[in-house]
Amino acid sequence: MSDMLYLDHNATTPVLPEAQEAMVKAVSECWGNPSSSHAAGRAARAVVDKARRAILEMIDAERGAQLTFTSGATEAINHVISSAPAGRVITTALEHVAVHEAAARRSDLTVELVEVEENGHVDALRLLDLVDAGDSPVLVCCMAANNETGVVQPIGELVRPLRAREVPLLVDASQMAGRLNLNFEPPDYLVLTAHKLGGPKGVGALVTRGPADLPPFIVGGGQESGMRAGTEPVPAIAGFGAAAQVVLETRHEEASRLWSLREAMAKHLLHRLPGSRVLGLGAPRLPNTLSFMLPEGQTSSAVKAALDADGICVSAGSSCHEGHAAPSAVLTAMGISAEEASRVLRISMGRVNTAEDIGHFVERLSVLAGGLSA
Repeated sequence: MSDMLYLDHNATTPVLPEAQEAMVKAVSECWGNPSSSHAAGRAARAVVDKARRAILEMIDAERGAQLTFTSGATEAINHVISSAPAGRVITTALEHVAVHEAAARRSDLTVELVEVEENGHVDALRLLDLVDAGDSPVLVCCMAANNETGVVQPIGELVRPLRAREVPLLVDASQMAGRLNLNFEPPDYLVLTAHKLGGPKGVGALVTRGPADLPPFIVGGGQESGMRAGTEPVPAIAGFGAAAQVVLETRHEEASRLWSLREAMAKHLLHRLPGSRVLGLGAPRLPNTLSFMLPEGQTSSAVKAALDADGICVSAGSSCHEGHAAPSAVLTAMGISAEEASRVLRISMGRVNTAEDIGHFVERLSVLAGGLSA
């Protein structure tokens, strides 16, 4: 795949070399069971503990925070929502489908959605007004940054007010953790996944501010301080930890680089494709993400297919929703019509992308889109 231009990093990221190296070393040298007390087990446990520390440092967790390794963000979300007491849940239409489907499985939860602004931003005061409009919610769910638009949400304006109201907050930081500092106080529950920040698929984390007050999601051997039974996947965890260390050391510099590439790309695309527009303007956004609406007469599915045939990978929206006929719930919540939503491309960059890549993409999209509309 050396000739492929990959611009879909919000779906998943290539595994970083440092993470690959850590995984290979764990497979070859630390293959013991981390629950065993002998030398082989202790070596594996050391790998797990090192990764746990690196991830907690990456998110600037408070002292005493507890990190439970999971199979990914989806499992962590399900763990929190399945453990909530009966009552009101306040959330947004912007959340990962795991939030909505996990809540829908609970007949004793009443889900209420806060209204979203046209640029995809959630007004913190409006959310808090909804919290106060009825019985105290059992949970508020608000993602740190949206995977489709890149819009960053005001988590920092929610943590303290919700804590004062004794309302727990679940934050999905899967997209934000690898790209921006988490510039907010730790919420009650924070969700991460390795494959969005240069680690392997199949491993994630649920971070709680202190010792978790949740029942175990998977029972059995009592691993992860009793929160999740099952032998820890040491190589995957090693890769997660190594990727977190790289993110911690390079995130600021990388965010600045990607922001410059995104702004240049948007400027040239808007010039080359009259009638196009950028979504999320006026709201803080992830530096790597461009949600781009093609001119009338185009469809993102056709353009995406043409780009794919040309060796360029982009998304027509969230990778969790591609193939569905219905328009994205995120775009619908922003007041975008079904026809307009059918013209939206998501371009998300990463560490492997260069200015030359972006120039090539702008040229090819301009040519292909023009050809499809001819």
